Amino acid sequence: HKPMVGRAQIGLAACSSAALVYMGTQASLLGAHAEGSIGSRARFSTSSGAVRAIRFGVIADVQHADAPDGGNYARTVVRHYRGALAQLGRAVHFWNEEQPAPLDFVANLGDVIDGMCAKLGQSEAALGSVLGHFEKVRTAEGGGVVHLVGNHELYNFPDRAELRKRLNGLGNSPDFCAFTVAAAEQSQAGSLRVVVLDSYQICMMTSSESIKEEARQILRRHNPNNVEGEGNWAVGLPPAHRNFVPYNGALGQQQLAWLRQTLREARESRQRVIVLCHAPLHPRACEGSTMPWDYEQALEVLRVDGGGSVVAVLAGHDHNGGYALDEAGIHHITLQSPLNLGERGECYGVVELSADELTFLGPRLADFLPRALLADPAQSERSEPLRLHLHPLPAEATEEGADRDAFIASA
Repeated sequence: HKPMVGRAQIGLAACSSAALVYMGTQASLLGAHAEGSIGSRARFSTSSGAVRAIRFGVIADVQHADAPDGGNYARTVVRHYRGALAQLGRAVHFWNEEQPAPLDFVANLGDVIDGMCAKLGQSEAALGSVLGHFEKVRTAEGGGVVHLVGNHELYNFPDRAELRKRLNGLGNSPDFCAFTVAAAEQSQAGSLRVVVLDSYQICMMTSSESIKEEARQILRRHNPNNVEGEGNWAVGLPPAHRNFVPYNGALGQQQLAWLRQTLREARESRQRVIVLCHAPLHPRACEGSTMPWDYEQALEVLRVDGGGSVVAVLAGHDHNGGYALDEAGIHHITLQSPLNLGERGECYGVVELSADELTFLGPRLADFLPRALLADPAQSERSEPLRLHLHPLPAEATEEGADRDAFIASA
């Protein structure tokens, strides 16, 4: 298969509607962490000079395998491994053909193939099938597809360098990074900084023995079970420790320090921020066991350094989805997985950010969004947009924490 995102597609690109400005040393969106000075903050406007909304596609946890329908570990839900791939094909059609203008980018929130592919000897073939669909995505000039890494990619490709080569053809690109999407000249809408986090900087699914040993030590401090064998790793754990299981990981201190600096720069620049992360960062945005091991530190960074700027955290990992609005006014939105419904489902959509609203659009939002966000969860055919209203950005930067409630919102 062809590489998904090449060096020419990501970076500073002038276009008639919007542009992605990569913030770091690599002109790519996946691999080792981003370092270096922030790139030029050029701004772009439409031919009429009007501010336009920033729009991007999103999907989470396709988790394809060329295998019959199966179930989760507890055998309580059916997983549609082949049907999820068919659904991805419809998602690409929706992003390409059913939008008023090309999207600025598309975000794949990770877990594109299932861990069973490694046991079946089909890791390469399954990933090729998934990327074959993503390669058909058409975005605005300067855009592309942002691939996040989930635990299931790492079950198949524990060597990060090898995984990077397969996902985007670049072996030297960042695992966590940030880029800016600018909609127009400085205005009410300003620009959007997209922060891409890696939930597995420290994890058990790695070919690095030093990283794996660090992960072991973290798990041993919180989980007395045999986390390197088969079985129920969470048995006997108190609720506060249920996330200390080997299918989760940690952001790590290096990434948290980078996140702190990135959010401070965004706030100083009066940019709105959307965070993309495979694993939910808030326990109420999932069923309480799928957060990173250091999620509490991440939430503190978002609250203190991103308050007033961070609009939302979009995540996957928990297939049923979830939603929480935290004390800093940040929407934590965990999206539903295409595995849930297979060919019958529409678990994908478009996110639109304007000056005062965060809007979600899709063929059937009840398949895509957590039910807690929908006015009528029983309305299974809901397709009208869901809008979250945002407070204006502060007029100017304030002292740390003073503007943390700027985005208190209601659906």
